[in-house]
Amino acid sequence: GLVRLIAWSPAQGYRVDEVEPGPAAEAEVRFANVDTRVKSTVVCGAGRPEQRVEVSAEGGASSG
Repeated sequence: GLVRLIAWSPAQGYRVDEVEPGPAAEAEVRFANVDTRVKSTVVCGAGRPEQRVEVSAEGGASSG
């Protein structure tokens, strides 16, 4: 099925780096701070939303 993100908010010290809210088979939001990037992806699996979170220690290069 299709998923759509309707709201997102970064934790303190993070900023929203990129958003692909859907509706699509996969929706994602990326957050970043000086030395960490977090990618949250939501898909529809077995008729229910499923979230995957990836954390990398690259840091955010873009400014926002």
